Amino acid sequence: MKKRHMRILLAMATAAGGLATQTAVAEDGKVYPGTMCQKSPGVGTYGGGEIANDSTTGSLTVECPVVRDAVSGGISNAYVRAYKATTSSFWCDLHAQSTYGTAGFIQHRSATGTGYKTFSYAAMSDYDGAHYYFWCAVPPSASTA
Repeated sequence: MKKRHMRILLAMATAAGGLATQTAVAEDGKVYPGTMCQKSPGVGTYGGGEIANDSTTGSLTVECPVVRDAVSGGISNAYVRAYKATTSSFWCDLHAQSTYGTAGFIQHRSATGTGYKTFSYAAMSDYDGAHYYFWCAVPPSASTA
């Protein structure tokens, strides 16, 4: 029996640095592999720059940090690229959480159908010195004979 995996391939964010009063901002784009993400215990595997849900019964939750050089300013855009092996719903949220641990801004994206999917996110303002991360729910993989 072969398994068709659901995979997080890469995550990317472009952070806009600088103060809100400046007329120009520098962009600080980062692209990083799915293996940089942290997975829920007991489900999922790392390898080949990806994180995959190899379970046919359990969902995988994944948290991927958004790395920025600038500590002020928001994010001008971001995306997560994934491969879906089944038609089950798959979603990823982009979070901004304050330095005090309180919730900030959240953008939700989801996809159905199979194949390669890109979750694109719009600009997100800085939230009280926020840190940013993606939080994704990856459904079980499909088994094929």
